[in-house]
Amino acid sequence: MSDNPYSILSIQPSSNLEDIRKAFRKISLQTHPDKESADLDKFVAAAAAYRTLSDAKLRAEYESNTQYFQAPTAKNGMPSALKTFADFFGTDNPFSAVASAASSAAVIACGPAPAPPSIVREKLAVSLGLLYAGGATRKRVPIVVKGPDGINVEEERVVDVNIARGTAEGATVRFSQRKGDVTGDIILTVESEPHPTLTRNGDDLETTINVPLRSALTGVLSEVDMPDGRKLNISIDRVIPSGYVHTVKGAGMPALDGSRGNLHVTCNVVFPSELNELQRELLGFALAMPKNLRQEQSDALRLGLHMPSKLSNTEKTLIGEATSLLIKRRADEAE
Repeated sequence: MSDNPYSILSIQPSSNLEDIRKAFRKISLQTHPDKESADLDKFVAAAAAYRTLSDAKLRAEYESNTQYFQAPTAKNGMPSALKTFADFFGTDNPFSAVASAASSAAVIACGPAPAPPSIVREKLAVSLGLLYAGGATRKRVPIVVKGPDGINVEEERVVDVNIARGTAEGATVRFSQRKGDVTGDIILTVESEPHPTLTRNGDDLETTINVPLRSALTGVLSEVDMPDGRKLNISIDRVIPSGYVHTVKGAGMPALDGSRGNLHVTCNVVFPSELNELQRELLGFALAMPKNLRQEQSDALRLGLHMPSKLSNTEKTLIGEATSLLIKRRADEAE
């Protein structure tokens, strides 16, 4: 999709506001999601282009290169596009208004045409797990129907909704008006419910894990709770700075085209609140230690790391003698 708003609306840079409005009207009616000829990406891009070019300030900023224009896609721009469309036409359903206007000459003698039925718009809260795996859900929708005595009656209708794997936030599901309904079509807009640990960003998933300082320095093995209930093992074998983002390719949301997004894991390194004298001494020694040690030096250090914190003088003497003997034996074997 072009990132030139003039090209998206098929107009010239010299076009006036009336030209811009005519172009948007034509393209939006042709590509609207409710039309058989729907082109969702083109519909969303046209709405974004219209918003930029119909606003004198935004248009001037774009033409002076101080405002960058990037056409959104149906995945991230549908809610804004639908609002722009409704604001432009002054109605949620301009198609019925167009049809009414076209037939007004035939019915003018009978009085004004009745107002089109109002569309029922509701949000459909869906768990991240259902958006991830797909499945069915239900929604109670308030509607108005014509009662047997001709009086309008308010009631709730339960509608069954099939959610495809990877359905995007802001996607809409439409149910046609039934015979006897006073209200019009029902349009449900998908809204993702918050997940305890995961955040969705397009087709990607994002989460944060706490990593103790020891693991940040020596490597970490952790688990991430996935939307479908699985636990995904995360292994990072490197020194981890705080804020480091580990990406697991293909572990994000499934997309409608069959591909998958990625999982981004941000590491929050947790420092200890305090260290005792021995811990500070050992940590300082370890960080100052040369990378290449002889085997007997490594053995002595490992022995020291596994010693209990409190030793008697006799135990310290015995350990010292054992360490000296071990170092001497290693040296003899090397010869």
